[in-house]
Amino acid sequence: AKEDVFNKDLKITNQISGINKSPSSKLNGDRRSLDGMTPLQEYCNAISMIIPGLVCMYLYKHQPYENWWSWRMSWMTFSVLIHLPFSCSYHVLLAKRLLEDAVDNTARRLDQSFIHFTCLVTGVALSQDEIFSTICVILNLYFISRLWAAKDAGLLERMGNIGVGVVMYGLPPLLRGDFVNVLLGASYFALGAVMMYLRVGGWGHCLLHIFSGGLCYHAMQASSLLA
Repeated sequence: AKEDVFNKDLKITNQISGINKSPSSKLNGDRRSLDGMTPLQEYCNAISMIIPGLVCMYLYKHQPYENWWSWRMSWMTFSVLIHLPFSCSYHVLLAKRLLEDAVDNTARRLDQSFIHFTCLVTGVALSQDEIFSTICVILNLYFISRLWAAKDAGLLERMGNIGVGVVMYGLPPLLRGDFVNVLLGASYFALGAVMMYLRVGGWGHCLLHIFSGGLCYHAMQASSLLA
């Protein structure tokens, strides 16, 4: 079953990346390696996950005026920081090649579960509508359940679910007319997604983490406009 999951995700990754042209491709090698990334690249993936947390701490330290910081920002910061150790540990385990399978493992499921937790919290923090907040919570909890199901989500479903989670928390500020933060935040997210898709010699994942700092910044700025 584990080999089937790995082969399925490996095949999809090769197809969407357009790099399965050579039998010597790194993606066809060590099952302990995620998308053929080297240990150095995985350590950089772990370190770059600190950036969104640094953004939150910078905003807390440099508030433009008194009482600018709100409970919404506190919850968003909490979700970012609680995700950090799970993401870092996953990438460090990958760097050390300690996971038998880079995809079918508990560390990966925990990492992506807390991505959805962050989407859930951010969606609630950026919304002033109880019905929308409830939908956002239910949807992300469903996405988390798919990560742990006996027949769990494949690569395309997982990436699609994360995309939906991010789009969901961007809807409330968009509907309020906060076009600047939505446009800039979406641009950072899109750039990161493109870098990850292109792989950039194995550095795309790290670049995604770096660009997520910009997404985090504009999400926090959008929450500052709410009471």
